[in-house]
Amino acid sequence: MKKGIVFTIGLALLALTVLTLATTMLLYRQSMQDLVYAPSAMERAYNTFHSAADDLKDIVLQASGVAVTVDGNDITFTETIPNPNVLAYQTSIDLYANFISSNVDNLELDLNHLRNTLTFVTLPQNVSYTHNTFGGKTIYVLPSTTNLNYSLSLQASENVSNCTYDIPPGDNTMAVYFEITGNPGSCTQTLLIDPSTSSSIYINEGSMTVSITPGGRLSVQSNLVSSINLTTTLHLAGQPNNNPGVYLPDDMLTASLSDYGMEKRGYVKIA
Repeated sequence: MKKGIVFTIGLALLALTVLTLATTMLLYRQSMQDLVYAPSAMERAYNTFHSAADDLKDIVLQASGVAVTVDGNDITFTETIPNPNVLAYQTSIDLYANFISSNVDNLELDLNHLRNTLTFVTLPQNVSYTHNTFGGKTIYVLPSTTNLNYSLSLQASENVSNCTYDIPPGDNTMAVYFEITGNPGSCTQTLLIDPSTSSSIYINEGSMTVSITPGGRLSVQSNLVSSINLTTTLHLAGQPNNNPGVYLPDDMLTASLSDYGMEKRGYVKIA
């Protein structure tokens, strides 16, 4: 009887030992598989992010009607205000967002700002070029430093009858080159302003206003009857090796693989 009990206990202990060993081996194999598959998962997240980034870059450059160029430390944005491409652009954004939502599981998009305000960020200087509403009548440049200058070139299809300048005295360290050509009429002026105060240029008794507010923040607002072609150039101070680039913001695109705790997000380079 005692031998039977001892034998039964021995079998139970042996079974427990075998089960523990099997579990340990299973966990070991799983951990080894994770080590093997993790680099592949990282590559998938990386490839998914950059594939979507290329798609968004193409949509912005081909559908928005905003041209972006980088020439050394000069960054130039050119577009028509109001922008006639707004419907085609926003439709392209919506179609792409719907496609990703229906077909790609590991990609999160937040394209509301891209769709509605279309913001560009110049790095490493961190200067934003954006719109009050894309397709509207106002653009903004929002710098993180006043260590820059502006050039504005505008072409209007209606008469430019007068330009007035409200430039208060002060520490005039920011240069603004301003040129508007109408049909007929024109104004050209190079202004030195104090970026810690508010300065304004009024065209046609305020039908169009260019403003610089504290912090060097630029706005161009047009209430002219016709649209205007606007070219805005940021002259960024610094050495040529700053290598400025223009990007879409980093909060709209995330590729993730939750099983591996991996996530890829970042800026989308435009130029």
